[in-house]
Amino acid sequence: MKWFFTNMLSQITGLKTIDHVHEMKQMMIKVETGVLATAEAWKTGTAHFTAAIRLEKSRIDNVYQLLDLHKQSTESLQRLLMLIEQPVTGYVWYPE
Repeated sequence: MKWFFTNMLSQITGLKTIDHVHEMKQMMIKVETGVLATAEAWKTGTAHFTAAIRLEKSRIDNVYQLLDLHKQSTESLQRLLMLIEQPVTGYVWYPE
């Protein structure tokens, strides 16, 4: 009976003895451990990369807000200068 199962196992796996099966099992456990470690490292790396992208987006948004404030400030100053100039020259200029 033992020969029958050994022969069947050999036909299914292509391995000659039960020792070869155990070696294959150990190798598969090592592969699984490596895949799990790689997946965890990938997950951690992805989380750090995503956080860095969010931070950079926040910085760029802040720069755009500063540019918008500067534009508004420049337009306000321009309107004020035009109001001051109007009584002197009689010319009214409306910014676009």
